[in-house]
Amino acid sequence: MLDLPAIEKLCEAATPEPWTAELDYVSAFIPDKRPNGEIIGRWWPSISGLLSDGQRQANAEFAARARTLVPQLVEALEEAQGKLKAVREWRKRYGVRGVLSVTNLSALDRILKGE
Repeated sequence: MLDLPAIEKLCEAATPEPWTAELDYVSAFIPDKRPNGEIIGRWWPSISGLLSDGQRQANAEFAARARTLVPQLVEALEEAQGKLKAVREWRKRYGVRGVLSVTNLSALDRILKGE
């Protein structure tokens, strides 16, 4: 099971977004810093040459986008877990087994919409 509070804590502790990717580093625009942003992560060229410039760019882009996407994924997962909990409570309340009536489905639809 994912530790969502720990993931949220990591996100909150990180440099605020937006982050951008360059060939070998990730930067974030931070007010009152350099006009192009502050470098917050750097990848050094591979001595072995195993990583192409394209792969290093893809890695930097992944890290930069993760700063925005991870909090969005956590929020979506928390919402889905809340809806699942509501469905389980609804099921306990109505003792649903087998076929659902239209009335019960309407009630479930309202629960899932947060009404």
